[in-house]
Amino acid sequence: MKNKKNKYDLEHSQFKYEPDDRICAFYVTERIQDILTIKEGAKAHKELYEFYEEMVRNIGIDAIHKHNN
Repeated sequence: MKNKKNKYDLEHSQFKYEPDDRICAFYVTERIQDILTIKEGAKAHKELYEFYEEMVRNIGIDAIHKHNN
């Protein structure tokens, strides 16, 4: 089967990935607010840690891209 080009295919896209070091304060605030409403300590800790990992992963992806280019 031949590789078909589609609008979601980044390899064939006309758009170039540009790292963005900015974060959306509204998104961060909403996520923290959601975590603060969790009453169960262990679950709140888990959610906070997952949010932390998300932020680190996003920072890391941009850093790796910058390093490679």
